[in-house]
Amino acid sequence: MQFTTKPFIDAQTIQQRLEMLADQVFDSFPSVQAGVTLVSVTDSSRLLTEHFAAVVRRQSVDVVVLDAEDVPRAQWIVNNANQWLESCILIQDVSSTAEQIQRLFSFCRDNLDIPVRTLIVLSKRNEDVDVPSWEPDWIGFHIPNEYVVGWGMGIHKQLQTLASIQVLA
Repeated sequence: MQFTTKPFIDAQTIQQRLEMLADQVFDSFPSVQAGVTLVSVTDSSRLLTEHFAAVVRRQSVDVVVLDAEDVPRAQWIVNNANQWLESCILIQDVSSTAEQIQRLFSFCRDNLDIPVRTLIVLSKRNEDVDVPSWEPDWIGFHIPNEYVVGWGMGIHKQLQTLASIQVLA
């Protein structure tokens, strides 16, 4: 199947925003100074998590990038918590699939003895829907409720390797 896309957020803008987010994290989450574990909540979030990890590494903080696609696999997180650093940030690429990060956050909060925070890179706000009771600690971009691809996000395993974030045209 062939898909048509149009540019939405270029790679340089994404990188700049991730750097700004890293500064916000360091300013508002002091335990990250002692070390942080980043958890990619979905497989599609992995590339954005790795880029955020690269920014954090420049800030002299050790980072481990894990992949925790579903809560049953989250038990691995708890079983290996002694290998973790001082805090945990759960990262999800887009808020339209935020149920996964919410479940994982609740699980980690209840089972880990370290601070756990959340970051959603692309937050979609649908004006017709009530604001959810749960909000992430940090948001990278507020975007319209459109289907986005690129940077690990795709449709039917296509368009994931685009060098920018694009929307379906």
